[in-house]
Amino acid sequence: MKNKRILNLTLLLAVIVVLVVVYFIVIKNESGDSADTTAPKATTYTVAKIDLNTVYQFSYTYEGTKYSFRLNEAEDGWLWDGDPDLPISNTKVALMLTYFSEMTATVALENVTEEKMAEYGLTDPALELSFKDSKGEHSFKVGIVNPYNSLAYVSSSVNNTIAYMVESSFIDEYSCTVDDMLQIEENPIFSLKDDITVTFDGKDKLIYKFYPTGKTDYISNNCKWFLSINGAEEFPINEELGAELSSALKAALFAEVITYDTAKYADYGLKEKEIKITIDGTGVTSTTDQSTGETVETKTPASFSFYMGTTDEDGFSYAITDNFPLLYLTTSSVFDSLYTFDKNNLSSVRSAYVWNADPSDVSEFSLIYKGMTYTFAISETSSSITCTMNGKPISYDSAAPLIKAISMLGWDNDISKANEDSGNKDEVLSLNIKVGEISASASFVGYSKEYYRIKYGDRSEFLILKSNLDAIIDLLSELIK
Repeated sequence: MKNKRILNLTLLLAVIVVLVVVYFIVIKNESGDSADTTAPKATTYTVAKIDLNTVYQFSYTYEGTKYSFRLNEAEDGWLWDGDPDLPISNTKVALMLTYFSEMTATVALENVTEEKMAEYGLTDPALELSFKDSKGEHSFKVGIVNPYNSLAYVSSSVNNTIAYMVESSFIDEYSCTVDDMLQIEENPIFSLKDDITVTFDGKDKLIYKFYPTGKTDYISNNCKWFLSINGAEEFPINEELGAELSSALKAALFAEVITYDTAKYADYGLKEKEIKITIDGTGVTSTTDQSTGETVETKTPASFSFYMGTTDEDGFSYAITDNFPLLYLTTSSVFDSLYTFDKNNLSSVRSAYVWNADPSDVSEFSLIYKGMTYTFAISETSSSITCTMNGKPISYDSAAPLIKAISMLGWDNDISKANEDSGNKDEVLSLNIKVGEISASASFVGYSKEYYRIKYGDRSEFLILKSNLDAIIDLLSELIK
């Protein structure tokens, strides 16, 4: 037993000695005293160093075609030699040039044979580039991308026996035609806090007007967008359609450039420029105050015009402007919907409500039913709401369902093409509603077994399901029991 204890003690001391030795080795390594633990720094090679401030010309090849660009005389934009009238995106060019403003590599293969150069794709390069700045001309060839490390082989005209291996992300930036380098024309961002007019001028003239707080002579301020067709009376448009138009005016109108070839305009319905869209309103420019960090909005009168062509399968229209020889695809499908609807059937554009008033804004309404007139008056104080029917007090809560049903009354079908003489013309119900000082009226006459016809102002093209109108009659009947 004693010998076993001595053996255990000996082993424990041996372990302690090993741990102490390991500790001092680690401390020494971490303190930097041992040169053996410091890895040598990787060598960095300069592949390209183009002066962005003085570069005035560059070219590249893509799919066998060479594209050459030069700085314009004002030195604030770029011109394509193939067609100097096309607007080239400065942002796109800046991205392309930045890659070669300081391109480095960690691998440089020197004294590479012609055979190896071919193996790297540098004798028949996928991409050739040339830049001219104040220091002269710089040319490069880009070969294959190494499948193991995703680095691209690049050679320089300075020494064509060296193959560098560089990050390959720049290749994507140069994998484009002139179409991808064109500057999309910018339109104003329109303020939805101010009036806007969108005019479609073609075979028909349609004028859409936006009233940010509602139209002053219309009974409901819930209706923001109104439409006039060929000079006729304005009417409120479908709320969802209006929301789409508002969204379109708060963003860029053009998504992408389709072509710069004017000979192809006819393919997109734009040879004759049959439909012109003009937007007039207030443009908003947002900037950041450097001292406070707050966003500052600047408003100025703004106008923008473009011509609308055919529409693609997703509902987005093609467009051109008078300024640039570019044909675009719009960013919103709403423009086609706003013009190409059946002008004899307004169901796709007109608001589905007869007037869309807020029930809480109604101050008075009356119904004529079976020869009797029932007039309701509502008044509100800070503490209560009172209601009378034909001068006699009634509970506002009991009248509230009827007020809501009348305020939000909607139509169900458009019969503009139907025979005006069809159906029984006997009047079933007449309504008058008042909000503030503005009043509106509608009456309902027989039409068919399923529908009543709504006579609203000088129009009688809409139908309402009998069941919907019967619901109003039932609510009235409960109050006059």
